[in-house]
Amino acid sequence: MVDTGPAALDFAAAVYEEGKPGIITLNLVGYLPTPCHELRVEVDPPTAEGQIHLRVLAIADPNEICIQVIEPFETSITVDAPAAGTYSVLVNEMDAGQVTIP
Repeated sequence: MVDTGPAALDFAAAVYEEGKPGIITLNLVGYLPTPCHELRVEVDPPTAEGQIHLRVLAIADPNEICIQVIEPFETSITVDAPAAGTYSVLVNEMDAGQVTIP
């Protein structure tokens, strides 16, 4: 059994860099409920409206004993870019900007 819920985000920005074809970089700042939680990202296929929805989750074993303090994080992760076009990126329903894939 795994305890899963959305990670708390203070900032999310999506970037497509010309030098990194096929990749979108997400810059994320937020916190996890405890140091025992790990980040996991789930990406949905683009919608017909040109939106990419991502879920940034906090995953932990509920049977693991863990100190109950908030664990801040600042990280960059990469996800595969979809086909050419302009997309609005939403991370946990937070607007993370638009990316244009050539």
